[in-house]
Amino acid sequence: MKMKLIMNPVILCHFNLCQNLFHKFHANSLQNGLRSTENFAMNWLLSTLLCCYNSAKNLQKKIEAYGESISDEVLYAGDRLLDFPGSKKSRKDILLAQGHEDLQHLPLLSYALIQCDALRPNSGDFNPSIDARAAAAANMINMTPDALARCIAPRLEFWLSGKTSEEPVIESVNMSLEEVRYTIVDQIGTYDSSPTEEYAGPSPIIFLDSPSSVLIYDCRDLCNLRTVTIDDIPPSLLDSKNDALSSYRVPPPFFCLVGEGTITSLKAFNLFSDALVEDSITLSKHESYENWCTVLAEILFSEISEEQ
Repeated sequence: MKMKLIMNPVILCHFNLCQNLFHKFHANSLQNGLRSTENFAMNWLLSTLLCCYNSAKNLQKKIEAYGESISDEVLYAGDRLLDFPGSKKSRKDILLAQGHEDLQHLPLLSYALIQCDALRPNSGDFNPSIDARAAAAANMINMTPDALARCIAPRLEFWLSGKTSEEPVIESVNMSLEEVRYTIVDQIGTYDSSPTEEYAGPSPIIFLDSPSSVLIYDCRDLCNLRTVTIDDIPPSLLDSKNDALSSYRVPPPFFCLVGEGTITSLKAFNLFSDALVEDSITLSKHESYENWCTVLAEILFSEISEEQ
């Protein structure tokens, strides 16, 4: 099976957008300091999302006046505009361009970028030297587009154990612990072990692909199921692992926590947790991705309400 590099939704944004945004944010950090990056990114994103909303509003006015033939673009106004009849998206999703095919992942992409080592200010245990930070920036600048995309938004796949498992059940799991646990419950169900009954179904396996590490993780610390054995790893997953390692100019270290494993349970969980970008918090306002998006939507709603 040939590995598909475009896995995480963030990567569906054009590869060049990852690089262009990093250059934009990095140039600001050099000119105005690292602590300005968060506000700079938020202001840039607010401006972009506001333009996206106003563009949809102006296009809808033209369609109402001259008909749909006025534009080559198909506008699903219910997904793009507030208070539009038949809309199924929330106000927050509409304002964050979740109905725009090309821009819907821009908030997560921007959030992930400001959390990367090259742009995140020193704080607490995160205290890289100037040389280490410069090296991180140089590495990101020199990465191939697909490797850069996986650096800021790692590929996180959900597999089921067993020889007959030929592909991931979910190619891109949202990068938060809550979402991973929800996915396990949704795909496996809940199971409470008892002395007289043993779970015999397939077990969850998470495959993490990032430039810092490639990990096959049996989720033993996230669910109450039997331990996966080496023989339970799908051959297709091993093929994907090999393809992932060979896709980098310098292959990252590979770790496996299945059966006895090649890594301790604690280290595996820490590697896995490091990839959960949506659980990280911003430095200045200590906001998770969900809270950060809520603030963005509130600011955008205030701006749009004042224009009307």
